[in-house]
Amino acid sequence: MQLLEGDEKLALVRHADFNFDGYEDLELLQYMNDHLGKSLFCVYLWDERTGRFRYEPQLFIADPVPHPETRTITSHSDYQGGPYTDSTYEWHGTKLVLLAGGGITYGSKDARCGFTSFYHRLVNGKMRTIVEKPTACSGNPVEAVDCPAWTIGQSSKH
Repeated sequence: MQLLEGDEKLALVRHADFNFDGYEDLELLQYMNDHLGKSLFCVYLWDERTGRFRYEPQLFIADPVPHPETRTITSHSDYQGGPYTDSTYEWHGTKLVLLAGGGITYGSKDARCGFTSFYHRLVNGKMRTIVEKPTACSGNPVEAVDCPAWTIGQSSKH
């Protein structure tokens, strides 16, 4: 990414523990879109065995945020005009797995509605749509669906 005037205020390097091993990992800013408020980082995980950082391509997701208390990583992406997607990931060994996602997207199966509100999650190893509802119908406001109660670890059991 080319830096421009005013970019000197950007955090080009950040750190957090993305694999929950007790060591801080590095995030290097690769792309930022002010208009969408979205940033992409290359994440390098600390490898204690080799004493080096190693690039982790699975974490090339928009604005990843680790949550040590649940051992999950979330990402939020806003788009112009109201649509958004929230995603929750969890490590299964060395693989980062999408556990759940939800949000609002443009379009609907119902011609009277401008958007679709949705929630999906991993069930028995497959991503399943739990709720999908047309919204912003006949001039009514856009409404997000309520996500059913869900706990970490449920993905592989249900």
